[in-house]
Amino acid sequence: MILKSSDLPLHELIGLEVKIIKSNNPSLKGKKGIVQFETKNTLHFEDENKMIIAQKSICNFLFHTNTGEAVNLEGNKIAFRPEDRIRTVRK
Repeated sequence: MILKSSDLPLHELIGLEVKIIKSNNPSLKGKKGIVQFETKNTLHFEDENKMIIAQKSICNFLFHTNTGEAVNLEGNKIAFRPEDRIRTVRK
């Protein structure tokens, strides 16, 4: 399935490449990896063999889709349980 940038907030994020481009926590800025797990409030990914847990609401993320497109998303726009995002985003 081809993932378009407009569909990203509705899509499964696990398996996508992500980079934190802005964060209220300066130690998170620039961390990148493949999303391994997601909760309502956090993204979990591995960066240099260390598991990073990033709070969605304080970060801006750059995701890379399977089409090679880079998509910037504010974390508070995806700070929902994955199964609830589709209902919340479409309101």
